[in-house]
Amino acid sequence: MYYFIINQNADENGRNEIHNFFVCEHLPASHNRITLGWFTSEYEALQYARCNGFPNADGCYYCCNNIHHG
Repeated sequence: MYYFIINQNADENGRNEIHNFFVCEHLPASHNRITLGWFTSEYEALQYARCNGFPNADGCYYCCNNIHHG
């Protein structure tokens, strides 16, 4: 299981980045983090985020590259 957070601030493309909390070295500032929770994969975290208020969620290039689209 992996613990994921999402940046509450969208990037310049309007996407909120998902991060694998315990491995990413590029986390947003602590006051900009929203907990997504524990998931078995980054795909599950992405699906959860998109169904819970972040339809433009995207993976971090560094820690969630499989779900990073730009």
